[in-house]
Amino acid sequence: MAVPPYAIYIRGPKAQIFDLSDLLGFEGDLVANAVSIFEDDPDTETFNLQALFDTKEEAEACLKSLTIPTDVEAFITQLPDEDWVSLSQRGLPPVEAGRFWVYGAHDTDKLPDGTPWPIHIEAGPAFGTGHHGTTHGCLLIFDDLLKAGDRFGSVLDLGCGAGTLAIAAALALKQKVQASDIDQDAVDVTLENAGQNKVAHL
Repeated sequence: MAVPPYAIYIRGPKAQIFDLSDLLGFEGDLVANAVSIFEDDPDTETFNLQALFDTKEEAEACLKSLTIPTDVEAFITQLPDEDWVSLSQRGLPPVEAGRFWVYGAHDTDKLPDGTPWPIHIEAGPAFGTGHHGTTHGCLLIFDDLLKAGDRFGSVLDLGCGAGTLAIAAALALKQKVQASDIDQDAVDVTLENAGQNKVAHL
């Protein structure tokens, strides 16, 4: 079982936090696995920085190498052993895009009656839960084309990610759809999602 990572937390002025994020993310000798910045107080332009490391020793060495004023709060802690995927899913509301409705298992009970094309997609390692503007926009445009009576002899979802658009096309057109991606995680997730949405046979 993977050991939860260690995090450096720093709270301070906006400019200083962004400078530190550059050091921790790109320019320092000890680059963090991931760096996040969150606004803490918009009135005072105070921000929080979180940098993740595999071990406490790495986090301690990195924090020691930084020049941080004494009035800036900084500390190291180990993240709790949580199911972060499930936690992130609970924060993703359903996406309505025309007659398509993209949702996770945690929102199954919210599925409106009579939804023409519900698409069950769980947040995971592949892009495309419908929340990003590109996926949402493509679904809206596709629905508009269908409403206009357009038909398609063949459909290709190039760079399919989680397969959301390919699944949408397969559900709406009831025909075979090609989906392709250079990321093996995306291919695996798309195949899983296609089965979950009962279009793997198309």
